[in-house]
Amino acid sequence: MSKIRGLIRITFNLVAMIVSIPPMIAGYYVWERVLYGSWIVPLASIPGDIIQSVIGIGVAIPVCIVLKKIPVFK
Repeated sequence: MSKIRGLIRITFNLVAMIVSIPPMIAGYYVWERVLYGSWIVPLASIPGDIIQSVIGIGVAIPVCIVLKKIPVFK
């Protein structure tokens, strides 16, 4: 039962991170539009934003799994 609960939590966290990617990219895009004064220039940063998100998820999930095994974080 505990393993199923852990899997559900990991899945929930993963879905939450994936759902947060489009608003983050949109926020970066709008802010860069303000900085650069163009709607075209910020398009070049979108692939980098996606890579940043994927790497962040790839790091966060294993770190969270390890941290949840420490009694302080239970």
